[in-house]
Amino acid sequence: MDVYNLLIDKAIPYVNSIANGDQALINLSGFRANKAPSPKGIPAKVVIKKITDGGTPESAKIIIANMGSGLMYKVQTSPVVQGAAPSYAPAIETTSSKKLVLPNLEKGKEILIRIAASNSKGTGDWSEPYSFIPR
Repeated sequence: MDVYNLLIDKAIPYVNSIANGDQALINLSGFRANKAPSPKGIPAKVVIKKITDGGTPESAKIIIANMGSGLMYKVQTSPVVQGAAPSYAPAIETTSSKKLVLPNLEKGKEILIRIAASNSKGTGDWSEPYSFIPR
């Protein structure tokens, strides 16, 4: 067996198994991708578009980019303490991206809010933290 065929027989399956369908990683290997990889199934990272005052005092309405249907959303908050790392509370879970409202927040106290989407395949990465001061 020549070097080229050895490379094709051994290296390509190895790269594919390590890349786990990640197109960018396959491209970095220098090998050609013959077809688009199948999606992994875990939701993408949530993008928070904006956070506004909720319908009641001391609440926040979270508006996110469209993620599709059939997802659960986990929402966490952390008080902002200068010089300290965020300390997120346990996640609040909801099935509706249109009703992402956090009630009972402390008026005038800055908080960080982050969201992750999940489905039967797993939980996606947490969004970038978004700062909000409830009124």
